Amino acid sequence: MGVDVLTKDRITRFALKSNRLEADKELLKTYNPQMGIVAKGSRDITGESRLAWELTMPLATPEVDTIPFLIDWSSSQQHPSLYLPDMKCSLIKLYATHPNPEEIKVVYDSLNCQVPIKKHKEISLKMILGTPKGVIEL
Repeated sequence: MGVDVLTKDRITRFALKSNRLEADKELLKTYNPQMGIVAKGSRDITGESRLAWELTMPLATPEVDTIPFLIDWSSSQQHPSLYLPDMKCSLIKLYATHPNPEEIKVVYDSLNCQVPIKKHKEISLKMILGTPKGVIEL
C-alpha cells in the first residue's frame, strides 16, 4: 500500500465503500489491469461479533495512489466504525491532487466517488480533520 516506498509522512491510500464489488472491480481494471483483485478477510471482535469484508487489493506502488481501493462490509454484523470509541474527531474534507486530474475524475465518476481532485504538480491525498484541539490538515 505504498508504505514500503514512503519518502515522507503522508496519506498513501483511501478506501471507498462498495455495495457492488464485482462490477466496481471491473471499473478499476479498465484504469489499471493490475487493479481489481478481490480478497476476503474477517476477524472476531468483542463477544460473538465478527467483522467480515471483501476488498480490492491496493497496489504496492506508487507511493501515493489517488485511485481508491474498494471495500464491502456487507458480510459483517455491524459496520466496524460502531466498535470504535468516540474520540471527538471528524473528517471535514478529503481531497486529492494530481497533475492530470481529468483522468482520475473519470474513474471517480464511474465509482460515484465524491472526493474532489485538484490540479497540482504533486500527486497527494489531503485530509482536514476537526479535533478537540482544533482543525488540522494532514
